Amino acid sequence: MIYANKDSRLVVMRCRHGPHTLLTSSLPFLSHVRKEPVVCRLLYTGATVRHCHMFMVKRQTAVLKAVKSGLVAGGSRQAEEDKLEERLMAIKQIDAF
Repeated sequence: MIYANKDSRLVVMRCRHGPHTLLTSSLPFLSHVRKEPVVCRLLYTGATVRHCHMFMVKRQTAVLKAVKSGLVAGGSRQAEEDKLEERLMAIKQIDAF
């Protein structure tokens, strides 16, 4: 794994072009990561990490827009939106197992 965001539940996995079919066919059988239950779905297969990053940013922006529209109007709405945006748009490098 290269990047992960625990709040948005997105992960970027990198592998060579040939074995990518093995990775994509084995993802549905993955049920736990570090003793936490997971459900894996393939959203995008890209040729480069840059294209995967562009897809993640575009997807997270759309998710953020949908969630922001569902927030209740009020005095603390802007603070909630800022916190939510920070959490959803954070794409961090993760530690090795």
